[in-house]
Amino acid sequence: MTERNETPGTGWGNPAGPDRNRPDGAGGALDHVKNAWRTPGGKLLTIVPAVVALIVGGVLGMSVGGGSKTTNTVTPGPTSFVTTTATTTAPGVAPSSAPSGASGAGPLATAPGTPAGTAPASAADGSPNPSSTAVGVVPLVDLTPAGGAWQSHNASPMINGALQQFSIMQDIVEYNTNGDVGYNLGRYYTKFTGLIGLDDNSAKSTMHPTVEIDGDGLKIATFTPTLGHPAQINLNVSGVLRLDIKYTSLDSDNTNIPGTTLILGNGQLTTVPGYHPPAPSSS
Repeated sequence: MTERNETPGTGWGNPAGPDRNRPDGAGGALDHVKNAWRTPGGKLLTIVPAVVALIVGGVLGMSVGGGSKTTNTVTPGPTSFVTTTATTTAPGVAPSSAPSGASGAGPLATAPGTPAGTAPASAADGSPNPSSTAVGVVPLVDLTPAGGAWQSHNASPMINGALQQFSIMQDIVEYNTNGDVGYNLGRYYTKFTGLIGLDDNSAKSTMHPTVEIDGDGLKIATFTPTLGHPAQINLNVSGVLRLDIKYTSLDSDNTNIPGTTLILGNGQLTTVPGYHPPAPSSS
């Protein structure tokens, strides 16, 4: 039997020296870890560096390898909506510069009964208001004649089958005759319109009086209506102060027998902008 010499404390069951079956470097490192693990604080000193190494390695791996990244997002807040009101205007009328309350502007002041946002049509005495663009239409029968008069007993004046409710009339007998009625327009009107004709119930159908319309003594137009053939009046009277409507009848039998009724139906005057005439008198 072969005798083995063993150094105390280094037996086969518990070798203390380097492992002779491994390289000296690797064996020494493992023996050092084993010896440290057997000490009371060795376990903690061994685990902590390993954990730190794992954490550091993980962080480096995420940075280099493109690991998951955190993205900061912003959630939009509620959206505010502004409601505007469109303004409708009549054709030809410029819109107001600013609505009520805008840019410090207050509500527009208007006279009682005047639509909001419009200037009064005329001053208190009826004279034109320069700031107003409003125009009106005045029936000729609402004006009191300044001179002369047309006179008729006809209660139902008819022209071409149409009743002329707003008209001035003159009965013409079978005799050479003429007449005139004048109106003070005050230069407040721009247009004169109407229908001039003979009454459908005329006793004599062949009469054809001449009607002349003058402005301030100057002839504006001449009409010669016959039975069933009235004439339309559409005249410019801008700047006219005195309007005269004259008639002359030369087609007669020199008798005083009624022959026809001369009718100026639906005569109307268009005002200048901003003028509103006073109400007609009760007479």
